[in-house]
Amino acid sequence: MPAKKILFIITKGNWGGAQRYVFDLATHLPKEHFEPIVAMGEGTALSKKLRQAGVRTVHLTKLFEDRKARPGANDIGALLEILHLLKTERPDIIHLNSSRASLLGVFASRILSLSSFLVPRAYRLKPRLIFTAHGWPFKEARSAVVRALIWLASYATALLAHHTIVLSRGDFELTKKMPGVSRKVSLLYNGIETTGGLSRENARARLQLSTDAFVIGTIAELNRNKGISTLIEALTLLPKEVRLCIIGDGEDQKKLKALAHFRSVADRITFAGAREDARAYLSAFDIFVLPSLKEGLPYTLLEAGMSSLPVVASDISGIRDIIDSPHVGILVPPQKLKELSDAVQTLLTKKEVREKLGLALKERVKKAFSFDRMLNETIKLYIEKSEND
Repeated sequence: MPAKKILFIITKGNWGGAQRYVFDLATHLPKEHFEPIVAMGEGTALSKKLRQAGVRTVHLTKLFEDRKARPGANDIGALLEILHLLKTERPDIIHLNSSRASLLGVFASRILSLSSFLVPRAYRLKPRLIFTAHGWPFKEARSAVVRALIWLASYATALLAHHTIVLSRGDFELTKKMPGVSRKVSLLYNGIETTGGLSRENARARLQLSTDAFVIGTIAELNRNKGISTLIEALTLLPKEVRLCIIGDGEDQKKLKALAHFRSVADRITFAGAREDARAYLSAFDIFVLPSLKEGLPYTLLEAGMSSLPVVASDISGIRDIIDSPHVGILVPPQKLKELSDAVQTLLTKKEVREKLGLALKERVKKAFSFDRMLNETIKLYIEKSEND
């Protein structure tokens, strides 16, 4: 039997959690059964990594991330690009990731499926549609009207897909309430493999951090959803010897640097930028902090756990699935800088608590977030048939 062609589509080709998810799946599918192709819009980091791993990529020139809820001219161009790609590649499976690419992808696929009835059966195109929701965007802090429009787009995507994967218990409960979707949704946690990192001394040297400094750190794309501004504000309430290291870049980088200068903590913050293998630098941190406003299921938190780091993070869906007990980490309400700084202060003064939390989180991640389980369960969804196909 020939290998099934699977086309992954994702809006941005930078390097973040959704891109890591696509990369891990595309590079670990058994080659004798699957031929992966990854199509993406703006950004080059993902395509570079995929090409190095021997996976074919396609650049969708009209596909852009857009904070606007209404469709634009670029969306029409992107839809036409995707239609052309589907007709050219004729995939057996389409795995959609990120909101904009997924909505356009389901519409393109359904358009071709309907039109295929006009051609002989041998030439018909009816790929299986799998959609992964990396955190529902209608949960973001926006106006009620905009959230309603985003909910409708999200619902349309899930309804038209043959199966939807969600990454957190909270998103699973929300999705089950969508009419016509409850029977075709699965909760599948991200999984990671055990990987080595740099030594503490080497990591700190590369990040230009003092060997004796107390460092709280985070790895994140610098956008509003990651809550980094709250972390910078919280730093002003912590002892002056505490340093903050931020690995990652993004649209809010200039704003965050300006905030650091305005709050007179710029000399205590290292903006390390994007790193080729960011998780290798986790050994440089004493505490890992993730102050997000919205998450799917954050890889960085799993990686911090595998590095035995104590964690302070936002008490939100996705993060709660990992930090499910005060015995494995400290959760605080999002955007509450006093609570955030108090939690860090508690760990700052109690080394034994830091060590205990770090070891407990590592054990939880190893048991509950297996990469092999994620891969095998996803493959089952690729090959199963449903009454919606």
